[in-house]
Amino acid sequence: MLKEYAKANDFEVVKEFEDDETAKSAGRTGFVQMIEYIKDNPDVKTILVEKTDRLYRNFKDYVTIDELDITVFLVKENQEIRQRIYLLSLYQIQHKLPIKKY
Repeated sequence: MLKEYAKANDFEVVKEFEDDETAKSAGRTGFVQMIEYIKDNPDVKTILVEKTDRLYRNFKDYVTIDELDITVFLVKENQEIRQRIYLLSLYQIQHKLPIKKY
């Protein structure tokens, strides 16, 4: 599905990552490798992912992705996330966390 989406939207896939671990197991090897790859390759500005729960498993994941300042496409959800504050809002809405304004 992601390869078809990339082709249909003229994205060049430079690297693929996959996690077989469950959310309960530690590590998420593919996630960690993806983050390291993006940090080492600042020209990478986009992540294609099947859906939210495949990318974000906890709040730390949200923060990690947010710090990269990249665009995330949630393909099954037909959602594009560009604005950094939106990531936090999305997480808060999904997990019913309080939103505090400063």
